[in-house]
Amino acid sequence: MKNANIQFYEGEENTVSVAITDDGGDALDLNGLDIGYRALDPSGQSVVLDFIVGSGITVDDAAGGLISIEFIVADTTQDVGQYPHEIRLESAGYSETVMTGFLTISDSTFVGV
Repeated sequence: MKNANIQFYEGEENTVSVAITDDGGDALDLNGLDIGYRALDPSGQSVVLDFIVGSGITVDDAAGGLISIEFIVADTTQDVGQYPHEIRLESAGYSETVMTGFLTISDSTFVGV
């Protein structure tokens, strides 16, 4: 499992490319797997972002383990803070969290201008 942190300023759009690898660093084949991204509120109690393939996640190269996560303005207008996040892979009889860390949304002087 990889630990990765992402930081945006409030109200930014951004696309984050992620290479999903096994413990040896080799690309993980994503064919046939469901892929999800989820971020919780800073207290870790409520889901604030929940993406799947076709809705926030794009598989760029399944055999090469490459995905993109697209954050739109509405996703980054949450309260400023650190949001625990993770990427999880699932299929029948298989479930693995492949990335954890924090999504940090920082204050911007341009929001609301």
